Amino acid sequence: EQLTTSGTGINGKIGILIKPNQVLRLSAALHTPTVYAFNDDYTYNLENNYYEDRREQGAFLGTEGTREGTFEYTQSTPWRIFMGAGLIVGKRGFISTEVEHVDYARNKFGYDEYPEAQDEINDKIRGQLRPVTNVRIGGELVVDALRFRAGYGILPSVFQNDDSRSTVISAGIGYRKDEFYLDMAYRHSTITETYYPYITSEAPLQEVENKYTLGNVVFTLGVKF
Repeated sequence: EQLTTSGTGINGKIGILIKPNQVLRLSAALHTPTVYAFNDDYTYNLENNYYEDRREQGAFLGTEGTREGTFEYTQSTPWRIFMGAGLIVGKRGFISTEVEHVDYARNKFGYDEYPEAQDEINDKIRGQLRPVTNVRIGGELVVDALRFRAGYGILPSVFQNDDSRSTVISAGIGYRKDEFYLDMAYRHSTITETYYPYITSEAPLQEVENKYTLGNVVFTLGVKF
């Protein structure tokens, strides 16, 4: 089995930044849905190998079948709304916070040749996903050529009737000179989810809680010309 997916997408972004004074910064942004057009090229190959008798002797009766095809479809993601605020602490750094709202239930697929399958998948999306509000806060401290950074984010589950959420903690250090800059950051993500492995009609439901942790280390080196 072989599958190759290709596609293109387009969206738009608009934002505004307000500076009431030298310390406070207010911002807002709107991201339009991203509209994708995808093309799946697939090939299936099935081969049966067997002989005339079970001792693998006699005539070889194996067969082979191949199927190729193309499936075209579209996807539209939801709108995203951002609001933010920041405080500039002189030349010593800044503190900022951002709130993002997105309704994942507005994800939509388009199958022109299969309207029933299109309605089925879109009904499932509306029935299982929900709007969420993500909150992020971070800051940077300047000490001569060094930059110390930290951040924290809360991302609720996108599924209905699911109170779990993900938390992201990040920390980093940077070095700035006129000719180059060097940054190093660590990002620690924790995801907690609850699910029920099976549904019973009379016995108590068995609840399972999974907790995942993920750590990423990122290095960046830049040179100015």
